[in-house]
Amino acid sequence: MFTKDSERTRFQVLLSMVFHPVFLIVYGIAWYHLCALCRYGGKRRHLPVLAVCALFFLVWLIVCIIRIVKKQDAGHPYQILSAARKAWYIAAFLSLCAVTGYFGWGIVKSAGSYQGKLSWVLEEARHRRTVILTHDNIYRDGIEGLLADIREEIDMPGELYVATSVDLEFDSGGRILKLDTFLYGKNEEGKTNSFLISYDRSKAEEMTVYLDGAVNTQDEQGKQLAPLMSMLKVMPLEQTVSGWEAPRFGILYYGIRSWGTDTSGIVYINSAGNTRAAVNGYCEISGYTVSVYVPDTDGEPAGYPPVRYVYADDLNAVASENPLSAQESVDMHDSTEGQESDEDMSMLDESRGYRLTVLDAAAGSRFYGLEMTVDGGESWEILNQDPFCGDIGVSAGISFLNETLGFLALSHSGGSLAELYRTEDGGATFERVTLPAVKVPLNGGEMYQPFDFPGMPYEEDGTLYLKVGQGQDGDYNGGSSALYTSADKGRTWSYQREVARDE
Repeated sequence: MFTKDSERTRFQVLLSMVFHPVFLIVYGIAWYHLCALCRYGGKRRHLPVLAVCALFFLVWLIVCIIRIVKKQDAGHPYQILSAARKAWYIAAFLSLCAVTGYFGWGIVKSAGSYQGKLSWVLEEARHRRTVILTHDNIYRDGIEGLLADIREEIDMPGELYVATSVDLEFDSGGRILKLDTFLYGKNEEGKTNSFLISYDRSKAEEMTVYLDGAVNTQDEQGKQLAPLMSMLKVMPLEQTVSGWEAPRFGILYYGIRSWGTDTSGIVYINSAGNTRAAVNGYCEISGYTVSVYVPDTDGEPAGYPPVRYVYADDLNAVASENPLSAQESVDMHDSTEGQESDEDMSMLDESRGYRLTVLDAAAGSRFYGLEMTVDGGESWEILNQDPFCGDIGVSAGISFLNETLGFLALSHSGGSLAELYRTEDGGATFERVTLPAVKVPLNGGEMYQPFDFPGMPYEEDGTLYLKVGQGQDGDYNGGSSALYTSADKGRTWSYQREVARDE
């Protein structure tokens, strides 16, 4: 049984160990690195130091226990502390409190929202989940399979909506390779739950799901996920990609999309899986759309135009849409004159020619590809997936002067202005043409540039000529144009004079 003196002796040994200068130094070092790790991160820098400190504390604890046992077994009497030792113990105690309080408060602050690395770790712990993807074949399991995997770990509403898009990539066997999507839905209490889902097979076997992020819930009816799941059950997905020589393929789904009157790549599909290609653009093409495409490889265009499956209840209805009346056709032509020609094509001879084809369209602008034919238009092959160097707008002309030299124009702002593009390698690459500016004075004395809508260059006696008009909003000097010439096949241009509208 311990006596009061033996208990005091053990306490005295403990104080000597805790208030030892070496212990105090290591204690401060440990707190410093722990606080820095919580505030700024840097595991490689701080964790090794913390591991050494932890080992030191373990050894120090063992030594402390051994000393206490030895003191007790030897029967050492309790010794009254000297005044100097008492002063040291008080100073050491205050130092321990100061170090603990200062760095402890720093750690508490780093746990606050966006105050330090620890806050992000805690935020991720609250909202990040990982889910093993077992239903990983898009042909066999569809979207329902991966949702079933998620629902085994996470509660998800039955009815889901697409906040951004569903972008999924898979290989020729249907195995899912990559997925990025942001879904949301309302739970039984009416609260909106969101799910940011990310998966990359090359990096991890698990899907990462982030919960309860901010989401825009407008236009819910046009963002339903259910049509995607229904369409994938009946779509000839495997058959669609079977003819594409590529290592991976993609599915892109936004919900309801409008394609204007552009029929490029549009295939209507009904609930039974029957399909019909869009053959006219007399009315707006709109509906739940699943785009099947080949992703770019190492930044290079894939070379395969996408196929866009648009859901339609009645295939006969979309196929028998009435064409516009004669007066409607005239009105439409008048409203779009100067924006896009009826046929964006340039034929060099009876067999060889070039044309612009719409690859994508949104908000009145279009993304074009350049196609070539060598059999008089019986068949066409894609020559350049992006002749306008990433720009979108409305085609304003195409002209090839020979098999290597050609020009394209792209208009913007409803036909108010346009840019000219030039190729000298047969359409494989294009670059924008820079024209010397021609400025004229306004009534107030200010200068402005009215000529901003180039036409197509033409050749006479080895010299190229180009008229640059004023576009749909031009009213300077009766709609005159600026005449330019080039002696180096369109690489550089020189302004010659202003020409009248009918000249």
